[in-house]
Amino acid sequence: MNHGVGPQGSLPPVLLIIFNRPHLVARVVEALRKAQIPRLFVAADGPRADHPADVELCAAARALIAGIDWPCEVLTDFVDLNMGVKRRVESALDWVLAQSETVITIEDDCVPDPSFFTFCAELLVTYYDDPRVWVISGGSHLADRIQSSSSYWFSRYFDSGSWATWRRAWQLVDRELHDWPQLRASGWLREHLGSRRMAEYWSYCMQATYDRRHTWDYCLTLSAWRNDALHITPSMNLVTHIGFGPDATNTKDSRDIAANLPAHAMPFPLSHPAKLARDVAADQVTEELLFSGNLTVTLRHLRARIKAANG
Repeated sequence: MNHGVGPQGSLPPVLLIIFNRPHLVARVVEALRKAQIPRLFVAADGPRADHPADVELCAAARALIAGIDWPCEVLTDFVDLNMGVKRRVESALDWVLAQSETVITIEDDCVPDPSFFTFCAELLVTYYDDPRVWVISGGSHLADRIQSSSSYWFSRYFDSGSWATWRRAWQLVDRELHDWPQLRASGWLREHLGSRRMAEYWSYCMQATYDRRHTWDYCLTLSAWRNDALHITPSMNLVTHIGFGPDATNTKDSRDIAANLPAHAMPFPLSHPAKLARDVAADQVTEELLFSGNLTVTLRHLRARIKAANG
């Protein structure tokens, strides 16, 4: 069995998830070429029945994968019918993590600096046996507003577009939020988050996910909270999200704080935090600017997700 973590300098498998935006896939593939990714898994969702243009666009995106020309083992999982974001991402991760104990995942609208892969690979080894850590993020949308003396900090939040994880963590995700009705009734979120406003915001997010089964990232978020797990956020942004716009499934608003932030190179060797504990101050800034503290941003996010869920 390939554990997906090898000697220093080697990379675990990289999973690229694509759909119907070949112009973005081309930029991501070029970034993978620069990083000389040695083993690439590519999962593609199928065209939507009520979107005729998807047939040609999906085919064009997949053709770019066939054109990969550097030394790279490429494995593909291309489905004929549309599965939707939630099922496609979940099934793709199942596919890779059945063959490897670790994975670096990137979506087709995320252009990484090459150091993103080295950063993830090193920390996948560092925290390989530590159940307290679940996700290593590539995006750090507020890094310029958060002071950190280390190369990364620990957070209750993660970037769902560019990240790495372990099989041990993915196996603990409650994909259908089975416990959510009981948690909602008990007031658990209010107790866990320590804020009524935060609890009301995140309760809405979890309820929408429970009702519509339209996204996977809130399932991982709640499961991590339930397990007192943390995620790693780099002290600088390592991935540029280029997919904001009208053709996106969820990220339609180009005014989003995460849109087109420049990616930077992480310096090595890494400077590790003194202790494995959540950076409360950093999380407060994140919550205020990206989630419940920013009503304009949150309404845009929620409307986009509801619209995407309803087709």
